[in-house]
Order: sequence, then C-alpha cells, then structure tokens
Amino acid sequence: MQIAILIVASISAISVIVTGYVSLVLRVRKNDDRIRNCDEDLHRWVESEAAELRREKIALVLRGKDSGARPYSMRFRKDQARRQVLRRYEEQLLSAERMVRDAQLSEFGVHRSWRRFHGPMPTLTTPIEKADVIERWKTPVTGPEMSTTEGDIPPEKPIELLDPYRSATEPFPAQGH
Repeated sequence: MQIAILIVASISAISVIVTGYVSLVLRVRKNDDRIRNCDEDLHRWVESEAAELRREKIALVLRGKDSGARPYSMRFRKDQARRQVLRRYEEQLLSAERMVRDAQLSEFGVHRSWRRFHGPMPTLTTPIEKADVIERWKTPVTGPEMSTTEGDIPPEKPIELLDPYRSATEPFPAQGH
C-alpha cells in the first residue's frame, strides 16, 4: 500500500515538474516571438515610411516646379513632412519598447535561469539596422529645394538683402531705423 502511495506521489510530482517545464518553455518562446514580430513590424514600418516620405518629397518638388512655389516654402513643407514621420517613428519605437519591457517583466527567476543557459531575450534591432534612415529623418531639410535627391544636399547660401536704391558696396541699414 505504501509503495502505491509513493508511486502515485512520484507520478504527481513528475507531472507537476513536466507541466512547469512546458509552461516555462512556452512562455519564453511566446515572449521571443512577440519581440521578433514587433521588431519585424517596426522594420517594415520604417521601410514603408521612408519610401512614402521620398514619394511625398518628389511630389512636393514636382508640384512646386509646376506652381512656381518659392524654395523656402518647399523646404518648409519637406521639413514638416520629415518631422511628422519622425514623430510617428518615435511613437512606433516607444510602443515596441513597451512591448519588450512587458515581456521582460512577465519573466521571473526561473525564466532568467532558463535564458542563462539557452540564450538571452531578443532585442529590437531595427533602430540599429535603420540608423541611417532615422538619422536622415532627424536632419532638417536644407539646400536647394528643387532637388529630388536625399542625403548629400549642400548647405544653402545666406540670403543677401539688396536694396535697389543703394549701391552694392553700401551696407544695408539695420531694421527699425
């Protein structure tokens, strides 16, 4: 009789251990998949927004050439589009970072022990992989605005104020005088 009780107790203990192990593995895999999917979504989002911003800038340039818009208004519109994309990226990144933090907080000591032997929790790689695109979004629009290229745009020359009633060698009077 005691042997039967020991066998039942042993089977119950083994069942609890196996169930706990399976639960642990499933939780870790679920968190890893959530992080990888979130990073993949962020990566696709950045690529999509970069392409959309390029199309929008080209459309602005073409509309500006057709309408005879001033270069500073074109620069303003391009810069406004760039700032909007950057703001949306920061919101997307914040959302992704929150999801990673939630995954980290859902794991306890046993999960951390598991990760010590089976590899760390994945991280968001998109901010590093797409750093050049994100850096372009952070850089204000400058230079000749009728260009459709991105990146190496030379800085704009300072605006020179000319008074048609003065000679080019006379200094321009200060405002308010």
